[in-house]
Amino acid sequence: NIHVQYATIDGKIISMNYKSGSFYPAYLFEKSQHNERLEITLDTKYGKIIIVLIAGLIARRIKSFKKIDDFIKQGEPISLIKFGSRVDIWIPILNNKGKVVGAISSFRDKTDVTRMAEELTGVTKMAWSLRAQNHEFMNKLHTISGLIQLEEFEKALQFISDIAKVKKNISNILTENIKDSSLSALLLAKYNKAEECRVKLKIDENSKLSKLPKYMTSEEIISIVGNLIENSLDEVKNDGTGFVYIKIIENNEFLKIKVQDNGNGIPLEFKENIYTQGFSTKEGQRGDGMYIVKKIIDDFYGTISLEINNGVIWNICIPMEGTDNTDSSNDS
Repeated sequence: NIHVQYATIDGKIISMNYKSGSFYPAYLFEKSQHNERLEITLDTKYGKIIIVLIAGLIARRIKSFKKIDDFIKQGEPISLIKFGSRVDIWIPILNNKGKVVGAISSFRDKTDVTRMAEELTGVTKMAWSLRAQNHEFMNKLHTISGLIQLEEFEKALQFISDIAKVKKNISNILTENIKDSSLSALLLAKYNKAEECRVKLKIDENSKLSKLPKYMTSEEIISIVGNLIENSLDEVKNDGTGFVYIKIIENNEFLKIKVQDNGNGIPLEFKENIYTQGFSTKEGQRGDGMYIVKKIIDDFYGTISLEINNGVIWNICIPMEGTDNTDSSNDS
């Protein structure tokens, strides 16, 4: 996961300007203009060229191999951003009178950032969930086959009808109310995983999402929802009594998300550390999930609140236009 920058032309480094800043996802062009960065200016035969190394959400370590007054050759490694982020190269364009009219070339590599974000959220667990869906489907087929062999035809028909009704309800909510296909796929995968684990996952039938908040990507919304649902599934019992509830509501002003479960809750002594990177109450876990959730919500001027009442209730409110005038109240 190393993103190395190589010199595109011969030249001399005449300045290196490091600027501290935020850590928005580097592929969000407008927001990432405020990110931490290192600007390297080269003096070349074509004029000055500026190389801008931009940190991102995960990739926060910028390292230069060179210093001011060093001469570099084309193809020579000059710097790296650990885990990969984004590099801009400002290249002058000359008119027929030799006057610079200016241009910018931007190279964005979000592969590593996206992969890391997916690993830290529920996205990479989607494959497991789909396998669970296949396993549960096979169980149902075996049940139907057994009822037919026993000539319990009425019971077989009723069993099929009940399954079809449940699947139709879930399908209608996800296809008609949730317009982000990535989020719909995640919710379906989590629903099937919960079913496999003998946990009831209820997606509120009034949930509605026609668009995401300004600048928010599908990766970010599934990071939030995936982590919260996964945490709830880990906490509830797998004996048929476990219950997880989610509601997603979007209007002109806010995106509101509610996730509730009837698990063991979070010990009060851990509540203050729940968003700390590396903190986890589960053995063997890295503890990055809720840190990422909080970071994304903060970046979009949103709020997240936690209630502990016969389980855990998470309430999230994110303004649609990316301003900080949030109302922390959520629809129930």
